[in-house]
Amino acid sequence: MAEATEEPREVKTLITEPCALDPGHAQFQAKFVELREGAEEHGGMDKDELMPDATAALGAKLEQLGRQLEERKKQLVTGKSERVYYGSGV
Repeated sequence: MAEATEEPREVKTLITEPCALDPGHAQFQAKFVELREGAEEHGGMDKDELMPDATAALGAKLEQLGRQLEERKKQLVTGKSERVYYGSGV
């Protein structure tokens, strides 16, 4: 769990570094590569480690949660966003 919270922090740090540099700066490309690698590593961990754990923990509720997330995504994309609170029973 510690790794799961530390990696997003690292990626956020890596995001700010190239953004602070001019694209012509000598370090820009290197920082961008670091960012890409960090994001790919984190995404792989989510898929390979966290999703099986989430599936096991949520069981049948996972489908319902997926539908709620898709609906929320549609709301955000279309600009018809309302603040929706889902109870802890999800």
